[in-house]
Amino acid sequence: MRYVLMQAPKQEGDYSSQIIIIDNSSQTGKDEVQLYVNMGWVGVGSIESSLPPRDLKSGFEHNYRKSLEKAHHLFNQISALADSHLGQMIV
Repeated sequence: MRYVLMQAPKQEGDYSSQIIIIDNSSQTGKDEVQLYVNMGWVGVGSIESSLPPRDLKSGFEHNYRKSLEKAHHLFNQISALADSHLGQMIV
């Protein structure tokens, strides 16, 4: 399948803005592209893949999600350490 990549209008001061993947192989998809164009979004490319858009998006965000998981784990470790020290101070 061939997908269209659409980017939201950038707000003042923003480096970038959201990009979405639209399957425009059907009339519904073509209408969706037109709707976004009417809202000021621009086509920034296309991609061909046998994967559905959801799987493509998941792959694009894989490293980002891994970084968030590591940060969350580190936060939990710090929080547990702080709680244990706080508990020792109160005793």
